[in-house]
Amino acid sequence: GHAAGAFARALTSGADAAALRGLERATRALLVAAAAGVATPVSCPLACGAWLLYGGVLHAYNTWRGHSFIAAWWGLAILSWRGGARGLSVDGLAARLLLGRRGARRGGGDRRGWTRFLVTLVLANNYLMAGLTKLCASGALWASGTNLKTKLLATTLNGRHFLFRGFLSLRLRHAPEPFWTFLGACGLFGEIAMGLVPFGDAPRVALPAVMWAMHVGILFLQHILFIDLLLLIPAWSLAHAVDGAS
Repeated sequence: GHAAGAFARALTSGADAAALRGLERATRALLVAAAAGVATPVSCPLACGAWLLYGGVLHAYNTWRGHSFIAAWWGLAILSWRGGARGLSVDGLAARLLLGRRGARRGGGDRRGWTRFLVTLVLANNYLMAGLTKLCASGALWASGTNLKTKLLATTLNGRHFLFRGFLSLRLRHAPEPFWTFLGACGLFGEIAMGLVPFGDAPRVALPAVMWAMHVGILFLQHILFIDLLLLIPAWSLAHAVDGAS
């Protein structure tokens, strides 16, 4: 089995269900604290480690509707290493109240810039690798209307994913082929183009918004909810805006 999973199960081999539930609750509490920017020098590393431990106990890190949250975990790992709780975080607000604006801002500008760059690199690589995987597996024909329409309808009809009232992809099944090809091309080449985000202002502004819209479209057309990326992209954009304005 996986080495991390074997180690985690060895640590908890004698634990009962209540202990495992406690680990789950502690992991969630640490993740909430890290996301809010509460005591980040402590909460971020602990949340990062608890996430791995909890996933190792279950021998799965994709315990919520099949998603791995890999980009979010790597972002958390970078914050554990580099720090960076500023702006609207609880730590940042507390620093401004206790030290004043100048004290809270003193030093660390270059360090925060590199931290933002590394998190951006993780986010961009998440999409770039996904796009290149599709391209290597199926070539540019992955974006063809027939292929995309088939994938959307098949996932909608299998009933295994996030469901709600309405089946938009079924209602649009008679839409012309160029409509589906346009969606496929935006998805495939948009993911590949995300590799430019860490290195240019225009891609950094436009492409994450395109990917966020793609995930909204996936939710309504395919009934798959990428909750991690739907939340991570706005949080990433807000962090850039707030830290850049401070």
